[in-house]
Amino acid sequence: MSEYIFVGNVIIDDILQADGRVSMYALGGGGSHAVMGGRVWSDDIAFIAGAGRDFSPEHWDQLAQAGLNLGGIKRHECVTTRAWQLYEDDRRVQVNRTDMSVSRQMWPQPGPLPAGGGTPRGAYIIASSTPLLLAWVDVLRQAGVSQILWEPGGRILSTRHRQELTSILPKVDIVAPDIDAAMAGFRKTDPQAIAKALHDRGAKIVALRMGKRGSLVSESSGALHEIPMYRTKVADVTGAGNSYCGGFMVGYTATGDARLAGLYGAISASFCVEQPGLIRWRPTLRAEAEGRLSELLSA
Repeated sequence: MSEYIFVGNVIIDDILQADGRVSMYALGGGGSHAVMGGRVWSDDIAFIAGAGRDFSPEHWDQLAQAGLNLGGIKRHECVTTRAWQLYEDDRRVQVNRTDMSVSRQMWPQPGPLPAGGGTPRGAYIIASSTPLLLAWVDVLRQAGVSQILWEPGGRILSTRHRQELTSILPKVDIVAPDIDAAMAGFRKTDPQAIAKALHDRGAKIVALRMGKRGSLVSESSGALHEIPMYRTKVADVTGAGNSYCGGFMVGYTATGDARLAGLYGAISASFCVEQPGLIRWRPTLRAEAEGRLSELLSA
């Protein structure tokens, strides 16, 4: 098995920027972006996801060339989920072009992990439902995974799902919500207050993703870490938060240092925003990441 397991989704994005730039047929989805965020820091990663009959050889090659273990990608007879990502100033609207019943068929179901050479240590999960999430947590724990990062959607953070959220948080190790969804769900604007609310419900480590403001990493011990964004030329922010999650999970599993993991996440996000679609793999990527890490550590 691979050292790091990513369980998530694949989406084909058509992206319309506020300035009129368009990027059609870009490989995306929370799972895809997260797996490449983790790939920045590790070369032993497996991706578990679903893809449709129309998933192109170009997109498959994009993942394969990154050296990922793709044994967990299942091909379905339905079409791959596709969506418009529409930007207006600081606001993004996702318009699904695929019926949600079809999209739900694409989510990977719990089962044997892809074959590999060792014991998995860390995992990232984004799931379409709580039962699916918890089933995957059980599978991953049985396989020996010690660190699980969960990226929650906006629905589960809402007041009406508070009991459901409280049942999940103690079962994972890191929760990494988006600030806008968390503010709406908890009806709070202070990031520290949001982190405390999550800790009160069982969260161990909170990585609150705040876009241009960087991130706030909070530990149940009371330690707080303000993580800056890495400044770079921005072409497209789609998937930056997911890439952050992938980098954070690998960083924390490898080092046990929550602040350092936040910096790993910030650097993964910085590579994501430099082009539409996924982080582009190249042999120099890890060295570039180490250089950016040195910059942040010395700032």
